[in-house]
Amino acid sequence: MTTTPFREWFNLADRQRTGMITGQDAVQFFSRSGLHKRLLAQVWEFADVAKRGCLSFDEFVLALRLIAFVQATPGSQSPEYNINPQQARATLSNPGFVGIPFLQGISQQQQPAPQQQQQQQQKPQGVSAGLSPQEVARFRQAFAQLDGDKDGYVAGGDCFPVFMKSGLDKSVLRHVWDLVAGNEGRLDERQFLLSQYLIVVALKGEKLPAKLPPNFAVPGLQPSPGGATPPAPAPAPQQPPPPVQPQAPPQPQFQMPGALPAATMVSPVSSEPSA
Repeated sequence: MTTTPFREWFNLADRQRTGMITGQDAVQFFSRSGLHKRLLAQVWEFADVAKRGCLSFDEFVLALRLIAFVQATPGSQSPEYNINPQQARATLSNPGFVGIPFLQGISQQQQPAPQQQQQQQQKPQGVSAGLSPQEVARFRQAFAQLDGDKDGYVAGGDCFPVFMKSGLDKSVLRHVWDLVAGNEGRLDERQFLLSQYLIVVALKGEKLPAKLPPNFAVPGLQPSPGGATPPAPAPAPQQPPPPVQPQAPPQPQFQMPGALPAATMVSPVSSEPSA
């Protein structure tokens, strides 16, 4: 696990120089994330593994990564949102999730560690570890909730609150939108997932590309089983039906009662009379 800038942050938060982060110091430091105090209380409950009322370095790192998880979760700004421990553990156990949160007045000044910079230079520009299955499922669920009219698109005004809860600078979020949507005022599901992927990349401290290649696929994204199917081809124009030729009215046919055929049952799957 990458400890830089976590070690620097730990030393900054440890104002008592005891090697532990007290609850008061943790509240002051974690409040830089912009999360509501109710969510920060859940972060503390999750991270205070030993239940000592203070955080060790490892517990401090766990809390910061959990804050990054919440910041990257659509809908976390809703008053009804609560941290899902199962989803959190699944995401935090993913090696591709670095979990460096946005902290006001701190994150923008931090640079990745030299080893992390070397790893980024070995990757194609703008490509990071793919989204985990849990992240894909969570983002697809968020898209379905935002797509109230079920037309397969989410308007920019509905996406904006989801983008803002990441804590990223507005200029970065504007760049994410330009990369994904351009001049369009809405996103389909693929574009929404791509936007969330780029936000996660930015939260990890990686530099976003200036431009994405055409039809750029989100790493780790598989087609949705219930995804939209391509539109069917337009039907060929139908020829007008031939004019109906007038026919003479049928002549009534009379049979003697003894000549009437016996009643028969017709099978629903066959046009032949049953025996």
